[in-house]
Amino acid sequence: MSAKGTPCEDPSDPKEMTYLALHYLVECSKGNRENEKKAIDLLKSAKDMGDSDALGCLGNCYLRGIAVEMNQELGFSMIRTASDEGSASAMMMLGVCYRHGIYVEQEKNREKELFDMAKEKGGEDKRMEVKVHSGFRGDKDIESLQKAADMGETDAIHALAYSYLIGSSGLKRDPIKAAELYKRLADMGYINEIGNTGLAYEKAKDMEKAVHYYERSAYLGSRTGTYRLARFLMEDEKDVPRAIELYKRSSKLGNASAMLELGRYYYHGNFVEKSQPEAIRLWENACQHENDLAKFELGRLYMRSGRYQNQRRAIELLQSSHTREAERYLQSLARRDRPDCFAWMKGRCTFGDRCVYKHDVANFDTAPLCPQFASGRCAYGDRCRFKHDH
Repeated sequence: MSAKGTPCEDPSDPKEMTYLALHYLVECSKGNRENEKKAIDLLKSAKDMGDSDALGCLGNCYLRGIAVEMNQELGFSMIRTASDEGSASAMMMLGVCYRHGIYVEQEKNREKELFDMAKEKGGEDKRMEVKVHSGFRGDKDIESLQKAADMGETDAIHALAYSYLIGSSGLKRDPIKAAELYKRLADMGYINEIGNTGLAYEKAKDMEKAVHYYERSAYLGSRTGTYRLARFLMEDEKDVPRAIELYKRSSKLGNASAMLELGRYYYHGNFVEKSQPEAIRLWENACQHENDLAKFELGRLYMRSGRYQNQRRAIELLQSSHTREAERYLQSLARRDRPDCFAWMKGRCTFGDRCVYKHDVANFDTAPLCPQFASGRCAYGDRCRFKHDH
């Protein structure tokens, strides 16, 4: 959402009030917070006048902690209500929640459904549009890409910026040019590109500008910008408390990397009170986002932790983690003197050759009977090392 020039406040027009509030919040992200409270008051007033876009925007503020204390339950409820009332921008916000698992479980089908509904409905006021890139669809040669970018094609600008950032499509790596292109998109209303501008400046070793854009991005509720700012602040001991809070905020916004790092802090008791249950919760959430390093950390924990040991789940995680760490860990398990696989002995092992325990044919079906099963008192179920035969 963006503004060309400064909008005028019209107390009789809720759309203008909402637009002005968004303009104030973007300006607040640059460091001048004098209109922060006014922005929220304008959104509340527009909401009270029945404007569903204002309701959705206010909900987004609560969901992400923009200019108000974060309250994801209230924020999500507002966004869902605004979506039900027909706000296209709220439908997009709700779709983003389902995409990244913000306050709800990830649900890709629901995300697509909401995005399609928003696209079909459109918006009466394009200034309320939530701007999202679809990816460049034109010619792939760099000359056509540059021409499309010069004409203002936003997907082409984004593709060109990314090419300069990593040095692809025949372009030499140039993070400064990437930063200029990302900044251009940010000025056009693509809020997520504020964080990418910071990343480009970080790649260019200009940390002062990088932190400036990370601060702006974090203020506007970007999960990635918040994570990158937290990661930078961890380098200075006096900034660690704020960094931890930013990691927590980014985790709530669905950033798997923040969940991974925060889980490590809780597991080892670094900078926070040690808590294995909290580490497990964070890593499980990161696994839902297909974070391979989180799968490795959690798989290793389940393999060796006495209280939380769950070897079946551990193997699933380690084998689905496409990391060198997980591969080496599995190889080290295979080289050990492995104990007999009790599931194999009972004919119930589902891992086959992938199992890290010994499948000795001589021991097949030799597990002793469970003395508790016949009387219905065995509490271990399939985890029991004894046979459950009638």
